[in-house]
Amino acid sequence: MSPRETPGLSSSALEAHGISFSVRGQALLSDVDITVAAGSVTAIIGPNGAGKSTLLGVLAGDIHPSAGTVTIGGQPLKSYSVAELARRRSVMLQQSAVAFAYTVREVVTMGRAAWNRDASLDDSVIVDHALEQTDSTRFASRDVTSLSGGEQARAALSRVIAQDAPIVLLDEPTASLDIAHQELVLGLAGSLARAGGAVVIVLHDLDAAATHADHVVMLVDGRVAAAGAPADVMTSETLTEVYGHPIDVIEHPATGRRLVVPGRTRQDVAL
Repeated sequence: MSPRETPGLSSSALEAHGISFSVRGQALLSDVDITVAAGSVTAIIGPNGAGKSTLLGVLAGDIHPSAGTVTIGGQPLKSYSVAELARRRSVMLQQSAVAFAYTVREVVTMGRAAWNRDASLDDSVIVDHALEQTDSTRFASRDVTSLSGGEQARAALSRVIAQDAPIVLLDEPTASLDIAHQELVLGLAGSLARAGGAVVIVLHDLDAAATHADHVVMLVDGRVAAAGAPADVMTSETLTEVYGHPIDVIEHPATGRRLVVPGRTRQDVAL
């Protein structure tokens, strides 16, 4: 599976500069800069209310910032038509449930809408491959409204993969999944990046971010508190301060990789 070559897509596939966004006088994002490189996974992390999903919405073009600019391939988002934007970026939202009785295959096929005029492509083959990639083939003929939360999330990711855009934006895609499928999805994100795609993924799982991301952007109160390689950003001191809870960064005894784990002692909370 290879992200489609898109004219104008450079090594800095997606950039945002000076992004601010407010709702009824409440600043949700303040002067945020982010650069997403092709061939990499960028994780956006931060505590609840930090602005992670809002930033993803701005990057997708679904939220119009109060200030700042977002560009794809050096061109402002507003310069693209809806169809052109769909060919350049795909989005998986945090809430991805479908209200109507489509089959899973029909939902995934919707991801091909931006390419319908390209007679050189076999949509059925692309859809089959996307379902296989997310371990969704076995429920492809089921009504999507009958699926569990985790199955719905995998169907939504299948649609994103079938869309075959070079920029992929994922908002907490592992939230509803069991551990095996969490690792499957994170592995797919890495595969998309290694094939030349630019992947942005909002994550609450700090250990997953440390393991699977090439670049980490940490948001706090709508501002970038730190950005860089996971080893530089995700230190015990920084994470403990930002999340307001002891967080340890330790070395795995067998593999040597860095593990990010909460410091835990049994605490009884008065009710």
